[in-house]
Amino acid sequence: MAKLILSTDGEIVDEYPMEHDILTIGRHEDNDITIDCMSISGFHSRVVAIGSDYFIEDLKSTNGSYVNSDQVKMSQIRDSDIVTLGSHNLKFEDEHIDEHDDAFDFNGRAHLIVRGKEADPIELNGEMVTFGKTGEHVAAVTKRGDAYYCLHVDGGNKQTETLLNGAAVPTEGTELKSHDVVEVAGIEMEFIN
Repeated sequence: MAKLILSTDGEIVDEYPMEHDILTIGRHEDNDITIDCMSISGFHSRVVAIGSDYFIEDLKSTNGSYVNSDQVKMSQIRDSDIVTLGSHNLKFEDEHIDEHDDAFDFNGRAHLIVRGKEADPIELNGEMVTFGKTGEHVAAVTKRGDAYYCLHVDGGNKQTETLLNGAAVPTEGTELKSHDVVEVAGIEMEFIN
């Protein structure tokens, strides 16, 4: 089971297992992890489990949330990542082994794996692959050089936004990193490269 290890000034304060899909962090006592520190907002951030992946989301805190020293609004966290909130660190530990990496022979080719459904991986072997239904919700993954980008193509309301790791994909698109999760019309796909 994944867990967060809270420390300050190099001293471990407590450990918090990820027993639920959402774990809130902040100064207010209604959080799952309460940190009594003025540099931490009342409801500072939260950790969200999506399948076997975990994400840290900043809840518009005053001083920000950081993963491995980089300020983030939302970011996937992996084993040994350090989340910094104010003067406190939360080390993320997850012994989960990604079964997708061993289940298929990717031979270095990029793929999308549909989550929650028994479906073959979608090989990204062209310049562009589109998903969805024309006129309702269409997204695309395009290749630019050696990188892959997720783009929202069609569907203009909140119900039809293309999501990347839970956040709306901007108009210009976003570069994909291995294990990013793309959501199109409620269907989640994990990018593997």
